[in-house]
Amino acid sequence: MEQEKLRAWLEIAPSVVRANFRAIRKNVNPLKVFAVIKANAYGMGAVKYAGLLKAEGAAGFCTATLEEALELKDFGLPVQILGPVTDEELPEAVSNGLVLGIFDAASAEKISSESVRQGKVTTVHFKIDTDMGRTGILEREAPFLIRKLSSLPGLKVQGIYTHFPLAERDCPETLAQTARFRALLEVLAVEDMLPEIRHMANSDAINSVPMAAESPLTHVRAGIDLHGGFTKEASAIGLKPVFSMRAKILAVREMPKGHNIGYNRTCTLGENTRTAVVAAGYADGIPLALSNRGFLRINGELCPVLGRVSMDCTTVSLAPCGDMPVRPGDEAVFLDGVSPETSVEHWAELKGTHAYDILCSIGHRVKRIYKES
Repeated sequence: MEQEKLRAWLEIAPSVVRANFRAIRKNVNPLKVFAVIKANAYGMGAVKYAGLLKAEGAAGFCTATLEEALELKDFGLPVQILGPVTDEELPEAVSNGLVLGIFDAASAEKISSESVRQGKVTTVHFKIDTDMGRTGILEREAPFLIRKLSSLPGLKVQGIYTHFPLAERDCPETLAQTARFRALLEVLAVEDMLPEIRHMANSDAINSVPMAAESPLTHVRAGIDLHGGFTKEASAIGLKPVFSMRAKILAVREMPKGHNIGYNRTCTLGENTRTAVVAAGYADGIPLALSNRGFLRINGELCPVLGRVSMDCTTVSLAPCGDMPVRPGDEAVFLDGVSPETSVEHWAELKGTHAYDILCSIGHRVKRIYKES
């Protein structure tokens, strides 16, 4: 689609995606990197990311669902579904050669039974619950169950993994969890049951917990780091935001003092004000929390949001632009990381959430364009 015809869009820079992957790989060397491109690569475009990251040397892809995994299976790399599949999904997961998790005896027996029925061998990774409390084999039960379940027919035991509920530098709980998983790996090694692939570190741990990305671990799982990380720890290893979010100006108006702007009359103009109405709102992922608090960049100037963000548009004051011409059809920048006010981190702070939520909330009406800035 021609950019001139767009209302709102993300400009995603392939070179920055590639540079982020290289920075991650350098930081964890000699461990290998699985690319976590679930949720459509956090809204950036899973298929496009898969092509870029395969070329950069990704060891495989991780997804959350069967549908996501099937979209990536033809790239020729291992595709692991990190969470459980439903009973209805299992036959298709097995038939397509996806890497599946074992979370308990029941999940192992189901995968084994379906694999035997299809005459296939399914590659599996044991998921260990070391502190997350969602799914997985409790670590105290792991040696017994791994020994028992590894002998089931139709299974190729290749890996073992766990997940952090919080991965912070020098956090006692984080360090204790890391040490417990590494101790479990030592036990498995002594009993000659240590799987070939061992992974623990997610993006936050890649950036902040070196012990989670060192031998005997073999791989890490990079997710939000691929898009920039959006923390000071991510910046410290050289990660940069891969995208900017932009939208067209729909209208420019001269509004009189005393006039209200937006729903619920949360903004009353204290002086005559030139305003711009911009073609993106909360249906496109613009947080309501930007109402009367956020900023857009127009002609290089930070323009404050006036009133409540609407479903389909956002109104801003053009006072910072002075006498500079601003016309319908011009671009307004919502996100670019150039200033704190137009950063993912600032939006997350205003919304009381985190960067993952901001990225995954960007709506489908916002077109994704791969373009070097």
